[in-house]
Amino acid sequence: MHVQGVGTARRQGDPSLKGVAPRVHSLLPLALIVAEGTGRRISAWRNLVWDDVDFEAGTIRWRAEHDKNGYEQVVVMSDSVRDALAPQQKAQAAIGKAAVFPSPKDPMKACSRHLLDDWLRRAYKLAKVVPQRRGIWHSIRRKWATERKGYPVKDVAAAGGWKTEEVLVTSYQQADAETIKNVVLHPTHRIVSG
Repeated sequence: MHVQGVGTARRQGDPSLKGVAPRVHSLLPLALIVAEGTGRRISAWRNLVWDDVDFEAGTIRWRAEHDKNGYEQVVVMSDSVRDALAPQQKAQAAIGKAAVFPSPKDPMKACSRHLLDDWLRRAYKLAKVVPQRRGIWHSIRRKWATERKGYPVKDVAAAGGWKTEEVLVTSYQQADAETIKNVVLHPTHRIVSG
């Protein structure tokens, strides 16, 4: 599964979402990197505070109060997420309870979901990319889950903040041409018929 516009530019030459994101708002590139690099729900990552990010340990604490299922955990962060967050923290000169994604109107509060949705819609329009159906940020979450189909479902669910594997498998992980091809061409077990 490919989420159009996320990552490198599409073959047709349209700019990627990350490429146009700075033209929409300075926080949108970071939002795209964190969403794509963590697989978390928008409610979880938009409410991050700097105390949740531990650069020394290389982890992010996902707080229960911002998780749909009330699930709290500490998860390792990818290099791309760490590399995006570190300069942002320096630029904001922020620590502690300061929001990673501060609201432009009130920097003591987190950016609203509606504002982030609006920014992403504007980026899709600028990039001339049609967003996928079923949630403007959820396509990025589905991409994250689908890219990890080779790992045990229980571990993917835990890393991405799903409390159960059922929703991950039925709603987020999508069939993709490369995996289907591998299933057909490369069986994992051979059964010898007598």
